[in-house]
This record gives sequence, structure tokens and C-alpha cells, in this order.
Amino acid sequence: MLQSWLELALPLRMLLLFVAGCIAGQAVNWAAMSWRIKPLAGHPWNRGGKSGTAWWRFLPVIGWFAPRSSNNTTRPLLIEVLIGVLWVLIYWWIVLERGTLPNPFSGAHLQDEQLALNAGANPIFANWWLAMRGLHFNALALMLLSLPMIAATVIDWDEQIIPDEITVPWTLLGLIGMTIWPLAALPWVQNLLLPPPSYASVDLASPLPWPMVLNGAPQIESLLIGLASYTIWCGGLLPRVWYGHLGVRRAYRYFWAIMLRERSYLWIAPLWVFGCVGIIAVWWFGAAAWQALLSSLVGMYVGGAIIWAVRIIGRWALGKEAMGFGDVTLMSMIGAVTGWQAILPIFFLAPVAGIVLGMSRWILNQDRMLPYGPFLCLSTWIVWFAWAPIWAYIEPLLELTWLLPGMLAACFILLGLMLLLLRLLKRG
Repeated sequence: MLQSWLELALPLRMLLLFVAGCIAGQAVNWAAMSWRIKPLAGHPWNRGGKSGTAWWRFLPVIGWFAPRSSNNTTRPLLIEVLIGVLWVLIYWWIVLERGTLPNPFSGAHLQDEQLALNAGANPIFANWWLAMRGLHFNALALMLLSLPMIAATVIDWDEQIIPDEITVPWTLLGLIGMTIWPLAALPWVQNLLLPPPSYASVDLASPLPWPMVLNGAPQIESLLIGLASYTIWCGGLLPRVWYGHLGVRRAYRYFWAIMLRERSYLWIAPLWVFGCVGIIAVWWFGAAAWQALLSSLVGMYVGGAIIWAVRIIGRWALGKEAMGFGDVTLMSMIGAVTGWQAILPIFFLAPVAGIVLGMSRWILNQDRMLPYGPFLCLSTWIVWFAWAPIWAYIEPLLELTWLLPGMLAACFILLGLMLLLLRLLKRG
């Protein structure tokens, strides 16, 4: 299938990607309308009005050139075009320019596709074919991940909320997709100093060798890690309202009363059971699928845990809700695809984007409510596109596994002290 795709002319490939992106943009617009709290005027799925409207008015982009009522906006149209352009840009940068790979893969252009197609006994040609497949899967993963991120950005920017209807299904799809296609993980190049270099995908242990203790059956430790990561994620989806100021006994009663009233356990419990069965099945068969699934599960856990910790620290330091739980599930969704290594630069870049764009939003709109989800998504795109230099920078740090927990703990302590100082300054 990939060989047939590569045999198509490049302009035709780009055109097909743009059209597919515009069609996917309609799905994003539908999600932005269906899962928001307040109705959105001028949404494309409302533009048809009565059932007798011509079918072509519902086509992506083209339908927007039909006469519309005055309350329609152009944002849904821009979203459709944006995703089409974004998919073309992703394919150009990741596959054609090898922008996410260091030398000697970077800078390889179209003529190298013939090397990949000629893969055979020559190990260099076989390596090019592996890299070509990996980069295509990697580009596809970013294209698909962009859809829930854009939908979450639109809703969070308007209403400061990220619905579980977006993040939960796409997290599960991320876990399944990364298990089936391990090459979709972020890339890195091994043996740079000992040619020929080899293409590889980032896994849980990268850049260190995969340890035997993380293998599938009969290594029970790896199964416990996977089940624990998934169980904590499912538990986080349950309502967790705790009125501690009422006393432990009353808070406990209210906690379970709210849990039973919302009945979210009716779908979370089956989700947990079927998920655990699937994890055990993949662990039993082991091999590359288990490595990919375990890497994705830990990435999901680390992504959510970091933002969850920031949420707890912010609440303690500021005395109020500083970050919604939708940001936690969003980061879990991202971590399930990118892995835990990419979560670290994403986490540190998001506040930078938040300061720049947040100040602009406050100056223009005088709006002090700042959604954090869009900045997590923006930093994800930055890290993915700039993965080659970022990986070169963090790879030596990742080899010092004992240093990472201490660095994160120090960052959380500094964050808590800064927020507490900000709260005291406001009081003063």
C-alpha cells in the first residue's frame, strides 16, 4: 500500500492530503458544535437549516461559498482549510524533508524514495525502506492527533472546558493505534557514529536498551505497570468531589452520593474491564506490540500525572481551582501517542506559549480566564516539528534516569512557591 502511495506524483499526493484534511475539518467542526455547552452561531452543521437544502452546501470549504445568514462566522471555514494545509505541511516536513530526523537522514529529498522502493539485500536500502515506513506512520499519527487537539482548542478557548467526549475516545484510539503500528512513535536514529545508521522509534526505555524486565509474559512486573497506568487513568475519569471542610464523615457521604448520582461508573467500569483484558492479551503474546502498548500506557500516565500534580499544587497555593481536569485528560491523550519522553519538553514549553498568547488575550479582551489546553496543543506541535534538535538536547539527560525525578520534584516545588508568593502579593 505504501509503495502504491509513493508511486503517485507528489502534487497528487499533496492534493489528496489537502482534501482529506478539509473533510476531517468538518468532523472537527461537528465536534466543536456537539460537545460544547453553549450553541455556536454560524456553525457549518447549522448552515443547512431545513432538510430541503442542496446537498452541495454541506461540502467542506465549497459549501461555504453559498449565501448564508448574517449570523454565520468564518471560523469553521478557516478550521477546514487550516487542517487541510496542516496535513500537507506535516507530510512535507516529516516525510519529504525528514525534518524530525538528525543527519544523515535529514535533508534527504525525493530521489531517496527510489532507494526505499529498491529495498532488498543491501542493508542500506532496507534501512531507507524502514525509515520511509516509519516516517509515513509518524506523519499519520500527528495528522490524526491534530484533530482532537484542534477540537479541544476551539472549545477550551471559548468555554474553558475540554469535554471527555473528545479526549477519552482518542486516548483509547491512541493506545490501540500505537500497539498495531509501533513505527508511528516519534523517531530517532541509532548508531550515528557507527555507519550504517539505523532508524528506530522511541519506546519506554529509549535511549537506553529495552530491559528484559519490561518484556511480555512471563514478566509480571511489566504487566503490573501497564495495568496500574490504565487503572489510574480510568479512576481519574470518575467524579472526585471531596468537601473536606465538612468533616471526613460527611465528605465521605457526599463523595459517594455524587458518584452514584452521576452514574459515570456505568461506562467507566466496562471501559476498565475490557481495557485490562486487552492489556493482558497483548502482554501474553508479547513482542513488539507489547513494547509499543506499554510505552503508550506509561506515556498516557506520565502526561496526565504531571498536569494532575500541577493542578493539585495550584489549588493548594492559590486556594482555588487553577486548572481543569480536562487538561489532565488532554495531556494523557497526547502522552499516549508521543510517549513520556516528549511530555517533558511539551510540559516546559506550554507555559511559555501561555505567557505570550495569554497576555495578548488579556490585553485585547481583558479576559483573566486563561485556557491552558490550547497551549499544551501548541507546544505539542512545536515539539513534534522540532523533534530532531529537542531529542538531541534531552537524550543525554534521559540517560541519567536517576536525575529526572529530582528535576521534576524541584520544578513542582518551585512552581508551588511561586504560586503561593503570587497569592500573598495579591492579598497584600
